[in-house]
Amino acid sequence: MFIHFNKQQVIILLAVFLLLNFAASQEIVLKGQVTDSLLNPIENTTIYSKSLGEEEGLLFSISDIDGNYKLKLSKDKSYVITISYLGYNEIKDTVILKNDLVKNYILKESAESLDEIILRKKLAVSVKKDTITYRTDQFTDGTERKLRDILKKLPGLDVDREGNVKVNGKDVTKLMVDGKDFFNGDEKLGVNNIPADAIDEVVALDNYSKIPWLKGLTDSDELALNIKLKDGKRNFVFGDVNVGAGIEDRYKISPLLFYYSPKTAVNFIGDVNNTGVRSFTTSDYLNFEMGNSTLLNDYSKIGETLNDEVARSLSNADFQELKTLFGAFNLNHDFDSGLNITAYTINNGNSQKTMDESIINYLIEDDFTETRSDDSEQDASFTANTVKLNYTTSNDLDVLGRIDFKDFSSDLKRNLLSTSPQSNQFNSTIQETTDFTFSPQLNLNKRFNSKHISTLETSFKIEDRSYIGINLFDQPIFLGIVPLITQESGVFNVNQFSDRKTTEFKLGIKHYYVINSTTHLYPLTGFNISNTNYTNTDSQLLDDGSINSFQNDGFNNDLSGSIEDYYLGFQLKKKYGNYIIKPGLVAHLYEWNARQLENDFSSKSKLVPLPELSVEYEPSSSRKLRFKYQMNSRFANPINFANRLRINSFNQITRGNENLDNSLYHNFSLGYQSFKLLEGTLFNASLSYSRFIEGIRNGIAVDGVNQIQTLIQTDLPENTYNGRLNYSTYLWNMKWSYKGNINMSDYKRIVNESVLDYRSAFISNSIEVGTRFKKSPNFEIEIGHQSNNLEGSNISNNFENWTSVGAIDFNFLKSFLFTADYELNYFTNNSAGQTNDFNTVNASLEYWKESSAWSFKIEAINLLNNEIKLSSNLSQFQASESRVFVQPRILFFSVTYKL
Repeated sequence: MFIHFNKQQVIILLAVFLLLNFAASQEIVLKGQVTDSLLNPIENTTIYSKSLGEEEGLLFSISDIDGNYKLKLSKDKSYVITISYLGYNEIKDTVILKNDLVKNYILKESAESLDEIILRKKLAVSVKKDTITYRTDQFTDGTERKLRDILKKLPGLDVDREGNVKVNGKDVTKLMVDGKDFFNGDEKLGVNNIPADAIDEVVALDNYSKIPWLKGLTDSDELALNIKLKDGKRNFVFGDVNVGAGIEDRYKISPLLFYYSPKTAVNFIGDVNNTGVRSFTTSDYLNFEMGNSTLLNDYSKIGETLNDEVARSLSNADFQELKTLFGAFNLNHDFDSGLNITAYTINNGNSQKTMDESIINYLIEDDFTETRSDDSEQDASFTANTVKLNYTTSNDLDVLGRIDFKDFSSDLKRNLLSTSPQSNQFNSTIQETTDFTFSPQLNLNKRFNSKHISTLETSFKIEDRSYIGINLFDQPIFLGIVPLITQESGVFNVNQFSDRKTTEFKLGIKHYYVINSTTHLYPLTGFNISNTNYTNTDSQLLDDGSINSFQNDGFNNDLSGSIEDYYLGFQLKKKYGNYIIKPGLVAHLYEWNARQLENDFSSKSKLVPLPELSVEYEPSSSRKLRFKYQMNSRFANPINFANRLRINSFNQITRGNENLDNSLYHNFSLGYQSFKLLEGTLFNASLSYSRFIEGIRNGIAVDGVNQIQTLIQTDLPENTYNGRLNYSTYLWNMKWSYKGNINMSDYKRIVNESVLDYRSAFISNSIEVGTRFKKSPNFEIEIGHQSNNLEGSNISNNFENWTSVGAIDFNFLKSFLFTADYELNYFTNNSAGQTNDFNTVNASLEYWKESSAWSFKIEAINLLNNEIKLSSNLSQFQASESRVFVQPRILFFSVTYKL
């Protein structure tokens, strides 16, 4: 494989290394051991320091299993060191350090009862096995607006720009408020909307299991965040209402209303704006689609979900105009009988305009260039609704009934102009798309005794997707293949219709047999049955109103197909000291058949054994090494059996294949994680390798700009390698982070009936520095580099992209908050010797007096009024560069009233 390093990369990495060394030289280490009066080490003791001079944030450490702690302090400054552990008398010590110091502390047991201690004092941070509790008032200063502002100040937590949260490098998968799911548990809705002044504690729950007696059995990798509210925020409505207006008729109305009591929770989030802000994103949609099943989720369908019409309508990050109408309502109520009802509805409407221009280089035998302009207008609406009934007894039964339904509709108008040496083509398209899904689900968990627990999950799904398209061409497309008739009007009117009806029935059963404290056996069985009826027609509407059908020329499909997957297997879990070894074997019996135009053309069955193995080594709660191997099998959607032609676009035709089989591949992964929670030091590294055995790929025939893609079953070799490295630490009251990723692959593809070899490498590196001052201005700086390389029999391309991001927030005069961010992108096509760059600036000034319910904000989006953003793409036979037009400068004034 190949990796490109240039002089600029080496210089910037060297500069950062020298800066880190300089920062480290200004710090002094205080370390030692915490023991009881008998000199036994005390694990999870909280040690924190507070500067007596200039204002600094609290610095923390947690003692490890041997009672050892370490604090990084500034040189020649006075600090008060506090050592706290529940049930022991607190120690306070004042230190001034000129050099590194080793200092041990002995805690004496308190004469107070444990209940008295808990009532009298709550620790700023407490750690108990998989649970970390943060007392937020120890980290905040009253300037925080939303939950995200608090989370950024908590040690071990990271929040990105979208609102995704990590705790010690691990993604948060569920958000709860006072123990109740916030909508479907997606953290972004809560992180970006829950008011900061309502929050008392933040609790991170690793290896979370909603059912306590399944914890330790299900190997849950969930990380839940539970937000505990202040007593004064319970039993009445709180929230805020934001209203704003700006130049060019910009507007925003955003009410946020919350009500919590011991038994009932009600949440409402609304947002109406034309400022280009999406309240419901692609990742939110994916979380809704995956639901909350543990046995039945098919993660291999994530790619299909991200490519459906709903996800594509939400995926555009850059547009000329976007109007959003969003509303979400959530109700959660506990009954005395052990019954809980949860219901939520998420409704999202978007109206967007996009425009882009592309230069596409075709890297085939006779190289040529196509220029393409594409503008579109889309109106889309989406509603996602869920009702859940959950009945739980104290220790032996949990029953969950759930109904999900969604409805999506979209109207799209699109104009496309393509210019190449072979042809000049104009295409005007009108599309109507609908997608309706109804899915009930039942989960049953039964605890028979301490050694035997069973889980049953079953679901049924009905989905109906339809598409109507009217395409107007000024030139015929695919001469000799698409039987178009020239009309007096000179316009070729191609009408398209498709409808796909799918039913799925799934059942999964898993039994947990606890043989002893170190050995568990988990037998499992189940089935997945999917039936699909798929119809599509392509035809030409003639000037006289008659129809020119393409069916006699190999187009149009009328397919009914089914795939049945019956499986039986086991997993064995064995613990040896700090090692957990988990081998498993699941045998799948696949049966599938398909009928095309009332003729049976495919009926097969196949037995596929799938072995798996995981080995985990965890010497302490802060260090973990994990190896995992799994053989995976995947079946494509039954519509891929549709073996007749269908038109995808002005230059692409696709065809399925009735002889398709399952895909089979090996996955190996090795990961290591180490963190020191309150020192803020985190190290994550992983390696993975995937070996493709056999499966489905596209065979492509290219003629000029035209492509005909045919699905084929192939065993051509394919290898994918991936490595990731994340490191972050606190130095000099700043957080330093490095993220690196390399993804390489070697594979073969069939292009124009020739088998071609390809090698690709994607390399990304980024370094980020952010301050954590309590009163001084805080800033973040990130420098990133990406390299995209593709080499093959007919191609050699290298793209690079440098990104520099800076952000600042500054509280001044007690009531003012100034924020600004800047992003510079520098793009290079090394193969063509071309360079481009673009930058964006956003800024805001907010006035808010802590004692007032009112706040006022002025903000500028795209302050430099840039018109375009750049992007690039590589494939097996083309390299493209795109200029995407973005919305112009926005100047905006808003008022918020806090309830």
